[in-house]
Amino acid sequence: MTDHRGTDDFFSPDLLGIFLEQTSDAAFILSPDNVVLRSTRAALRLLELSEPEDAEGRSILSVLTDPVLQLLARRWLEQLDRGEEIREEFPMEGAGGSGAAWYRVDARNITFGGRGFGKYVVISDITEAHTNRKILSALMESLPGEVLIFDRDYRILMASDELARALGFHFWHEALGRSVRDLSGFDFTWLETLVDRSILSGAPIHEVVRSRGGEGGARWYLADLRVIASTAGTFGYMLTRFDVTGQVRPRAILESLMDSASDAISILNSSGNLEYVSRSLAESLGHQSWRSTVNRPWEYLFAYNEHLAAQYAELFDHPLQGQRSGTLSIEGPEGKRFYNYRVDPLSYEGERLGTLAISTDTTELITARNRSESAVRSKAAFLANMSHELRTPMNAVLGMNELLSRTSLSPLQMNYVNQMRSSATLLLSIINDILDFSRIEDRKMELVAAEYSLLDQLRDVTNLMAVKTAEKELSLTADILPDVPARLVGDALRVKQILINLLNNAVKFTDRGAVSLSVRSEPRDSRSVTLVIAVRDTGIGIPRERQGELFERFSRIDHPGASSVEGTGLGLSICKGLASMMGGSISLESAEGRGSAFTVRIVQGIVHGAAAAARFPPAAGRAVLVFDPDRYVRDSVSLMARHGGLSARVCQNAAEFEDAVGGVDFPWTHVVFEWRSVGKAALSEVSRFPGTRWMALLSLNDFMDAGTAEGIEFVFKPLFIDTFAAFISGSPVDFSRSPRQAAALDGGLSWFRTAGVRALAVDDNTVNLKVIRGFLESFSIAVDEAESGEAAVALAEKNRYDIVFMDHLMPGMDGVETARRIRALPGWAQIPVIALTANTAASSRELYQSAGMNDTLYKPVDFNALVPCLKKWLDPEKIVEIEEQTAAEAAEATAAAEAAPDWPEGLDLAAGIGYTGSRKNLETVLKVFNRTAPRMLEQLEAGRHSGEPGKFRIAVHSLISSCANVGAMALSSHAAALEEAILTGNAEGVDRLFGTVHGELSAAISSVSAWFSARGAS
Repeated sequence: MTDHRGTDDFFSPDLLGIFLEQTSDAAFILSPDNVVLRSTRAALRLLELSEPEDAEGRSILSVLTDPVLQLLARRWLEQLDRGEEIREEFPMEGAGGSGAAWYRVDARNITFGGRGFGKYVVISDITEAHTNRKILSALMESLPGEVLIFDRDYRILMASDELARALGFHFWHEALGRSVRDLSGFDFTWLETLVDRSILSGAPIHEVVRSRGGEGGARWYLADLRVIASTAGTFGYMLTRFDVTGQVRPRAILESLMDSASDAISILNSSGNLEYVSRSLAESLGHQSWRSTVNRPWEYLFAYNEHLAAQYAELFDHPLQGQRSGTLSIEGPEGKRFYNYRVDPLSYEGERLGTLAISTDTTELITARNRSESAVRSKAAFLANMSHELRTPMNAVLGMNELLSRTSLSPLQMNYVNQMRSSATLLLSIINDILDFSRIEDRKMELVAAEYSLLDQLRDVTNLMAVKTAEKELSLTADILPDVPARLVGDALRVKQILINLLNNAVKFTDRGAVSLSVRSEPRDSRSVTLVIAVRDTGIGIPRERQGELFERFSRIDHPGASSVEGTGLGLSICKGLASMMGGSISLESAEGRGSAFTVRIVQGIVHGAAAAARFPPAAGRAVLVFDPDRYVRDSVSLMARHGGLSARVCQNAAEFEDAVGGVDFPWTHVVFEWRSVGKAALSEVSRFPGTRWMALLSLNDFMDAGTAEGIEFVFKPLFIDTFAAFISGSPVDFSRSPRQAAALDGGLSWFRTAGVRALAVDDNTVNLKVIRGFLESFSIAVDEAESGEAAVALAEKNRYDIVFMDHLMPGMDGVETARRIRALPGWAQIPVIALTANTAASSRELYQSAGMNDTLYKPVDFNALVPCLKKWLDPEKIVEIEEQTAAEAAEATAAAEAAPDWPEGLDLAAGIGYTGSRKNLETVLKVFNRTAPRMLEQLEAGRHSGEPGKFRIAVHSLISSCANVGAMALSSHAAALEEAILTGNAEGVDRLFGTVHGELSAAISSVSAWFSARGAS
């Protein structure tokens, strides 16, 4: 055992007693080998021991029972043995599970004269101090504002984390002990001034201050400085700052607004006193500063102008329940001025805060508006006059063209006439564009929705463009998806305007390559589609930085390649306006030198029951051979073949095509080729393959030596998908031989003759008189002409007429005055007078009506518009319908039927001829029936099983006329009876008649199909 006597001699009992009695900490005195020599009572309590003898004389490690404290003690003793001093804090479970307690240990070796006498260890309970420190630290870290506590020498005693971070420290502890003077990010001068004021006043300082601007600009703070005092005097200071920029900035903005606003603005509180007034208002009323008016009654504003006070009194002198607005006119030294005012109540969360009044000087705007309205009226008058001056000669051009088309012409001549009509119609549309642009600008444009044929519109436009593309030797193709509805509801004229503008631009800015038109549709609902029209070219393209300007009015993109291109720059602006009116948009993709693509999306209605643009027969057993030297045309035809599911071989050059048609192996049922390049090669092989259909593609300059050849059908480029589908299905497509079927199938115009009708035509233009005479004489109407109003009145006084056609603008007596004078003549009260005019304004129609005119025809007069006008106003007893068969015609039809017994079984040939006019027409209609009747059967079955009477009735109704047209008279009659049963709810009749109609329709389909199969046609 170690001898501790030397140590005992060192620690005298008296000295130890004094030490042990004075300390309240847990203290231990250990021998050099860690035996407890002495301990305080606090140490015994820490170790949960009763008497000192329980610890003294034992190793400290055996006395410590808490495992945590024992581990710590081992480490402390090792450090003391190495000569180190111990000072650290540690937590321990409190007595009785009272929670964690914090302690601090202080330990060192006891030495004297270089000799070690032992060790002492003091463990102090610092729980309360540690907790307070932690609370204070948490408070500094979480305070929303900035807190700085410093002593009289400006040394930092404590700081919030927010302030510490603002000053560049990571934590507030890092700032402790530093001088505020040394902080680069803090305004010490301001703080020092604040402290001086606090010392002098003896009270806290509380104010809003502005901080120097940083990256975020100036900020405002609510600052509070208080003295920390003790009985010994001032200990230090505490500064708190809260960022109130969010509260100050709105007020600052509002005051800045009042200083800078040009409008007259005033804000009144709920008591009717002014809180804010714009500087412009205050100065205009004679005040030096608007701030001088604050907190005064609103009448104070008009202290220098009682007259204005009376006018403004209506805005403020009674309670305001809702918004009030209007216009004030004030007479001043410079004349009358106009002010638009608006007064609104101010409230927040249901509390009435006051009133806001704003008035704006609109004198210049009103003056400009008056000038603009005057200019618009002048422009409208100018455009109306120009419209008349331009449309009048166009009436002659189109009228003579119409008369020419009704003469005996060869197919080639008829094609020329059609091309002239298309060009003249385009010129007319350009004239109309001038008016349309004005209407779009003035928001007076109105769309006229009506049924139209999409393919007819596309053909008209491409026929027009074909002339221009031929001149520049450009390729022109039209790619229409077959499922696009063939008949739509919309403003066909406006759709055509868009197409013409886009295609015209594409041709103008393209010198080599191709212009293509593509059309597809996106279903919207059962009654409408979004029509997507794209026009692409391989032209000069448009620089990306200039594309945004393109749709602005009068905008043109300057380019070296377009220096010779004419144009006003209105076209795309009109397209954009029209597309927007149709619920759509227009977009552009372009790259300089690589062409452009304009895409238009417009919403159009669908005609009920409208067919798709093209319907292909089953592709099985069908194959097509294609050649055109133009790769764009080859690609277009190849695409159509893919739409039809056809097997296609596309020849890349003439030699390849000649080898294909001249070979022994010939698997193709259809051949599409360009006439100019390989026509002779094709013509020499046609007779070898009688079961193959041949279609030659013509360009405009092929007319003089082409257009007829045995076994070959001719069509003009661009090829349309419906023509291609008809060619594949066996229908005639030859432009020189196939009749126009659209009018016959859609009903067309009812043609008629007249008996004993006499008309008076009045126009100062001789050519226009010839046009109207030609139109009228085609109906067997006798015509008298008058070239002036005076001549017309003279003729009316001497003769009796059934109808009068009256031009409006004539020298001397105009048409309106002439109509009034004629109407005043005895016996003329009921004679119809029709206005002929180029002015389409609604006001003109009202003028004609006031003069006694009954109706209006617009120049250029459309023949199809003249027909219903005549039928409307002529005596019905003088009209003879051509469709009504005479006895001779009926006999002729019967004889034809008897002479040609080769006809589908079950169909009445004579009745069919009676409906269609000739056997040739009837066979054309029968081909249509052969293609469409299976679909009719499907619709009949679907309608029957749908449970929807309306859908069923529509399917049945379509059979009545379709079947009668081909001579299926019993089927037509039974279909009419079935429709009647559906309408009356006769369920028994429906069940009985449905079986009859279904069986007869199936039999008719089989009979017609077998008849065509026997003839080798479809």
